[in-house]
Amino acid sequence: MEKKSREIERMAYIGKLTASLSHEIRNPLSSVKMNLQILGKNHIFQGNDKKRLDISEREIKRLEGILQELLDFAKPVSLQLSGIDINEIIYSCADLLEVKFNKRQIQCDIDVDKALPCFPADKGKIEQVVINLLLNALDSIEDEGHIRISTKKRSQKGERYAVIRVEDDGKGISKELLPQIFEPFYTTKTTGTGLGLSNVKQIATAHKGSVRVADSKGRGAAFEVFLPLGEING
Repeated sequence: MEKKSREIERMAYIGKLTASLSHEIRNPLSSVKMNLQILGKNHIFQGNDKKRLDISEREIKRLEGILQELLDFAKPVSLQLSGIDINEIIYSCADLLEVKFNKRQIQCDIDVDKALPCFPADKGKIEQVVINLLLNALDSIEDEGHIRISTKKRSQKGERYAVIRVEDDGKGISKELLPQIFEPFYTTKTTGTGLGLSNVKQIATAHKGSVRVADSKGRGAAFEVFLPLGEING
């Protein structure tokens, strides 16, 4: 209990520090991006000069993405519940990442349970969960490969859940790393904050659901997110 209490205090401190730094960095970063975009429209810049501007703007956008991840982790999850169609969200998120899939020659297969009912959840947060899991799968595939995302209904201990499953045929996760993958700031990647899966867990828990590493049935990795639909007899 004492160890858990110290950990909660430590994470609260990290959260406050992260939020403060993120806000301080975001404003000058936005100014730099805006000026780069203005310079990019100037026809004087051609060839390598134009290429350097494009690279700089792209890296600024990447930094903004990292800051957003930090802010999402730092602030408590506040849900804005409404009736969502989980299958519609799956298709929307896959469409959003289609360019990334095509660029890497990665095929994304979708298999949804059309009988799943609408249920109360925060649409924006669930989109964040799906996109994080898809990006995680994308990063785990080194060359060409496949990602499969599916939905289904499952009952456990008198509760009904909508289950989102994302699996890939990438390098997989070693048994030694499994206990740590949902910890904040833990990552085996050369880039990134290590907050993607931590945020997924945070959002699932806020919805009174859960996330777990599932049996990938072979090569690669699989994650399942459980979101409550309501009591079976309720």
